Amino acid sequence: MFNRRYWLPFKKEQAKDDPEYLKRKNRYLLVLSELKKTYPNETPTMQKAIEDFSKVCRREYPELNEELPLNS
Repeated sequence: MFNRRYWLPFKKEQAKDDPEYLKRKNRYLLVLSELKKTYPNETPTMQKAIEDFSKVCRREYPELNEELPLNS
């Protein structure tokens, strides 16, 4: 018997309940917070790299904007 519900892609609302999605989001949250703590007074090149990485993560996981604001 074919069960088609396993073949439907996740919508963003459904993805919040997906354990793998939550694991990746929490991993990015941890990495971003540690980068901010570890490199607060770094060269402009390093700060730009961290900022670019942060933007990519926030585009993929918009909830990060609420949990870890850009200017924190």
